[in-house]
Amino acid sequence: MEVVEKYADGFASEQDMEEAQRQSSIARDLAVGSLSTAPRAHRSRRGRISSWAAYAITNVPPADFDMPRFIVTDVIEALQELEELIPRRVRNSRRHQAAILRDIFGDPFRPVTFDSHWQSETAVSLAQAIYDDRAFDRLPILADALQDAGCEDADVLSHCRGDGPHVRGCWVVDLVLGKK
Repeated sequence: MEVVEKYADGFASEQDMEEAQRQSSIARDLAVGSLSTAPRAHRSRRGRISSWAAYAITNVPPADFDMPRFIVTDVIEALQELEELIPRRVRNSRRHQAAILRDIFGDPFRPVTFDSHWQSETAVSLAQAIYDDRAFDRLPILADALQDAGCEDADVLSHCRGDGPHVRGCWVVDLVLGKK
């Protein structure tokens, strides 16, 4: 803010403004972005908002813009980012984590009774290759092999044919390999 004031009064150079912009970008990234090493719970709301505001203020428009309105608009947009995007990212992260847990443990309310006849040589070799190579794009092929071996369980087959996410520890792959 100090550099912006000096620049507006003619006491700071273009290089001073560029350095202030660089520093404000770093401060913003440390507070809310990819450079941050602090856990989210330890990042203060005031720090996030002030770093966004500093970033908006140091990125001054050309002289023919209405500077106060431009700055206010940027600060308002920054606040909206903080209020809307970060919670959405957290919600999406939690959904993704829940999907991974379902991939590993399945639906605890609908346990599958796995029939050992489904462990055909083809199904086991496919499951082992999927496990070793993390080649979860092959799960639909595993569903076909399980079906050929007599599996008609809708939960097993739909899981293999579903979009995922799938990770090592997938409950169907582990069942076929005898890991669960």
